[in-house]
Amino acid sequence: MAGSFSPTSVIFQVSNIGVKVLLLALFAGIAFGLLRRPFFRPRPQPSDASVQRHSGGNMWLHWLNAAAFLLAIYTAAIFLRWIGNPLSLPTVYVLHYTAAAIMLFSIGAVAMNALTYGTTSRHRLIPTAADLREFGAEFAGYLGLRGDQGFAGFFPSKRQHPPVPSSGDKYLATERVMSYPIWVVVVAVVVVTGLIKALRYIYPIPHSWLSIVTPVHDIAGYVVIAMFVFHAGAVLLIRTNWPLLRSMFTGREDMTYAQEHNAEWLKQIELGEPGEPVGKPAAGRPGPVTPSLGHHGPSDGEN
Repeated sequence: MAGSFSPTSVIFQVSNIGVKVLLLALFAGIAFGLLRRPFFRPRPQPSDASVQRHSGGNMWLHWLNAAAFLLAIYTAAIFLRWIGNPLSLPTVYVLHYTAAAIMLFSIGAVAMNALTYGTTSRHRLIPTAADLREFGAEFAGYLGLRGDQGFAGFFPSKRQHPPVPSSGDKYLATERVMSYPIWVVVVAVVVVTGLIKALRYIYPIPHSWLSIVTPVHDIAGYVVIAMFVFHAGAVLLIRTNWPLLRSMFTGREDMTYAQEHNAEWLKQIELGEPGEPVGKPAAGRPGPVTPSLGHHGPSDGEN
């Protein structure tokens, strides 16, 4: 954001209120994540056609976050003078704080839900050495050098290539290596540096701190933009990932895809978590059909 402003200026007043809204949004998200477990983790109900991959709550937060990211990127581009400003500067500050507040609410909710209710092996997103090897094979598969899907899944190969190995977990090795860990680090840097920059409007932050924090915040913003493009491109341009994109709209994953890529996850769903029988039918309705797990092949978090 811009440098110092007079305490009587509109931008200073907007920022003074904005930083308080940011802190309120963060604590509200923490409270929400602590109290609303069903919002994040409904029971999966496999059928012959599909299996629930995302809860309605996680889909809602995902798309709300996506909108906030786009708004934050747009306003950041104005601050960095990449594009012209068709709005008043105070309005741009309001929009930037609004986007940041939405992201802080989401981060607080998801983080607190994971910390208080824990995760199981099916939610694993931290990469291991095996994930690194599997990631290399998956990436080669996207290039058409392994498996039979061809380049980006659009040009099936007629040549014999080594198959793409997979753990069959809920998340692809590509997600565990190239997506989640980098997002955590970059977003943490953006959040911490952004809060320090904003806190100067209610607490005297040394200028020496701001001279370091501001460029770090800007550089992290560049990385966020690059990650956003990479993330969108991975699901939009790679055909084999389209079932995952559809699941972010419907909450459900095609059973054929799940059996081929997430067989181990399906096994875990079938076994269920202690005290939480999966696929429990509603009153008056028949229970779900247990999916066939006979086909094993290559492989957000709630189930």
